[in-house]
Amino acid sequence: MGIDYYINNISDDKLIGGGFEKKCYDFGDFVLLESRYLNGNQIDNEKSKVINIKNILDRLNINSYKIFDYRVVSDKIYVLENKVKGGPLQDTRVGIDSNIYINRLKELDNFDILKKFVSDYLSIIDSGLSIDPSNPNNFLFDGSSIHFIDLGLFNNVDKKFVCFYIMHNIINTYCDINDIEDVDIISFYINDIYSKVCSIYVELGYNDSMYSFSPNGLISEYIDRKISKFRKNCVNERIKSI
Repeated sequence: MGIDYYINNISDDKLIGGGFEKKCYDFGDFVLLESRYLNGNQIDNEKSKVINIKNILDRLNINSYKIFDYRVVSDKIYVLENKVKGGPLQDTRVGIDSNIYINRLKELDNFDILKKFVSDYLSIIDSGLSIDPSNPNNFLFDGSSIHFIDLGLFNNVDKKFVCFYIMHNIINTYCDINDIEDVDIISFYINDIYSKVCSIYVELGYNDSMYSFSPNGLISEYIDRKISKFRKNCVNERIKSI
């Protein structure tokens, strides 16, 4: 079935995401993106962007989506992509149980999963594509692989911070941690993951300048601050319960 079939069968019950810029409709193995209304110049720019992203993705061997076709209809541009399986890398709902977070860290503490994550991320940057690292929904985990979605052009990311963005999205959580023992387990997995990521960078031929820095200091210091915050919050909750 061509893209026209999907455009003609858009319905509210298929809508899975939407904002000012675009809406996303779920068709099982495919998703259809629908832009907002665009003027002539905007349509030309968006078409060029879609074509360039498609050409780059077609030649990259990364865990991401593929663009199959696009169409301009009534001043909107529609893009048909395969649907990437999985959910956000971390469950960032407020107040989830710490066991959910620990189990996900345990799943991610896997050399092969992390190596593909690192190499794919670096390939994305090297190809000229970009991804918003502040949005955890751009990194989907299916239990065995991490996939990238919502890629853009004109990447201006400093490559030496990719390691930090990887660790930030792996660590990111708003779960409730009420047990000091849980903090120790979390600390073990996060530090073990970072150790694996560092060794992966070395294996890929990079020096320590590529896996040491965040925009605000060392990654190791960032991790220590996160663990200290978990521990402090845990102690505060224990004091409140007395």
